[in-house]
Amino acid sequence: MSPPKAIVAFVLLLLCTVLLAAAGRPARAEAQLGPIPQTIRVRITGKPEVCDLTAPYTVRVIPFQDYVAAVLPAEWEGGWPMEAYRAGAVAIKMYAWYWIERGGKWPDADVYDSVCDQVYDPRKVRPATTQAVQETWNWLLTRNGQLFEARHKQSDRFGCSAPFCMEQLLSRDLARAGYSWDEILQAAYGEVELTALELPPGGFALDFDGTNRLEIPLDPLLSQDVTIEWWQKATVTGRDTARSECHPNWDWQTAPQLLAGGSFGVAVSGDRPAFGVQSASGHKLTLCGQVRLSDGQWHHLVIQRRAADGALWLFVDGRLQDSTPAFREELAPAEALIVGQGLHGWVDELRISSELRYGENFTPPQSVFQPDAATLALYHFDEGFGNPRGSLRLPGGAGGPFWRRSTLFVVTRSLYIPLIWSYGP
Repeated sequence: MSPPKAIVAFVLLLLCTVLLAAAGRPARAEAQLGPIPQTIRVRITGKPEVCDLTAPYTVRVIPFQDYVAAVLPAEWEGGWPMEAYRAGAVAIKMYAWYWIERGGKWPDADVYDSVCDQVYDPRKVRPATTQAVQETWNWLLTRNGQLFEARHKQSDRFGCSAPFCMEQLLSRDLARAGYSWDEILQAAYGEVELTALELPPGGFALDFDGTNRLEIPLDPLLSQDVTIEWWQKATVTGRDTARSECHPNWDWQTAPQLLAGGSFGVAVSGDRPAFGVQSASGHKLTLCGQVRLSDGQWHHLVIQRRAADGALWLFVDGRLQDSTPAFREELAPAEALIVGQGLHGWVDELRISSELRYGENFTPPQSVFQPDAATLALYHFDEGFGNPRGSLRLPGGAGGPFWRRSTLFVVTRSLYIPLIWSYGP
C-alpha cells in the first residue's frame, strides 16, 4: 500500500540573544593561551599540612574554579585585604594551570592536596576568598607569553623570593599599603603580563562602595567654559537617603558627593543630584535636580559652567534640571577632581571638555565618548585591572574602586525568525 500524500510542515523558530557593544571601545588583545581548564586531578591525602609522598591517597577530579576557591582560604589567612586575596587567587590558579598543561606534576594527578603543591581544603571556603577568585577568573598571568610555575609560600623563610615565588605575607603588606592585585603580582613575579581570557562586549566600569574614590589631578572649573559629564548606575547614592530641602542656598558640602573639586561638587539630596559651587569668599549656590538616581539604571549626568559670567547648568539624562544665568564670583582653586566617594554603584565614560556641549534638552550619547579638540580629559575605564589612572588610595590600606564588566551601551536584543511552512507531495 503506497503511503498517503505526505504533508511536510517545517517550523523554524529561532530566538537569538545578541550582545551589541558600542563602537569605539579601545581595543585590547585577547589571550592566545587557553581555554582555561574545566577540571583538575588532585591527589587527596587528607594531610594538607605535610608533604608525605608515601601517604595513601585517592585521585579526585574537581571543577577547576572550585579547586582554586578551596585553596585560597587555606593558603591566605582570614582578615587580609581583598587585593591580597585577588593576587593569591591568580597565583593559585596559574600554578595549577601550569601543571595541568604539562599533563600533571604526578603520574596520575596534576597536584597534591597538601603543601607538596597547594593546600586544598573545602572546609575553609569563605565568601571573601570565593569572591576574589570569581573577580580574577577572567585573567591569565604569563611570562614572555608562556605559562610559568607561579609558586607561593608564606614568607621567604620557606625559600620564597621574587621573581620565582610570591610571599603570602608580602601580598598582605603590599595590599595594606595600597597596592592593587596586579601590582602585587608584578612585585612578586617581575616582568609578567596579565591578559583577558574573554573581552567583555561593553568593556569595564569602576565599582564604588560609598567610601572609595577616584582622584583626577585636574580642576577644570576655573578659567574656561567647561562641561563635565559621566555615566553612573547606583543602588545607593550616599547616607542622605531622606529628601533634603535642596534650594539655592542649601549647603551641598554637607551631603555625600558624587563628584567634587575644591570649589564645586555634585552632591546627593534625597537621592537627587545637586550641583553646588562656592566662591573664594565662601558664598555658595546650589542647583537642584529632580531625577532619582539609585534605581539601578544608567544615568547620564552633566554639569556645565560658562566662564564669561559663571552661568551654571545641571542635566540628567538629557533633561535640564536647573540652571542659573550667572555666578560671577571667583571660585577657589582645587588640586584634584574626586569622583565616586558618595556612590554605591558604577561609573563609566567620564569626559571633561573645554566648551559648553549642551544647551537645551538633548538625547544622551548612545555610544562611548570620542576625543575631539575640546576634550580636556577622557576616561573609558576599560583597562580592567590596575590602579585606575589618577586614583587615590585611601589611608589604612583601603582600596580604590574595583573593575566590573560594564553594561553601558550593551543592549540585549531578541531576534525572532518567522515561521516557515513548507508543503510538498
